[in-house]
Amino acid sequence: MRLSTFAVCATLFVCGTAAGAATAPAGLGRLTPEEHFLYVRQQHGLQWRDLSLNERCERKQQMRQERLQMTPAAFHALKQKLDAEWQGMPAAEKQRIEQRIAYRQQHRGQGQNRPHQRACGGI
Repeated sequence: MRLSTFAVCATLFVCGTAAGAATAPAGLGRLTPEEHFLYVRQQHGLQWRDLSLNERCERKQQMRQERLQMTPAAFHALKQKLDAEWQGMPAAEKQRIEQRIAYRQQHRGQGQNRPHQRACGGI
């Protein structure tokens, strides 16, 4: 019984890892949490909250496609740009962003995500 449970868990882990790798840009590394925060803030723009749900979903899909089609050189340039932006920020703003990231990671680790299904169907 335990062996079959282990086999199922291992299979799910491998499939989940492969699925995660399929959604990440091929051969492109990852953004740090701070870089990701700046990237999303930049991509959303100032009018994000004014958009309808459908417009937000379309924008998320467009952002995802752009990220998946990014070349390694473009990804490297993006990382350098985000790093430069992060280094140029005042310490107080950096601290505020780091607190938001820590708060989100803490709640994500405790399984306190939104209980409802994501609005855009898992984009």
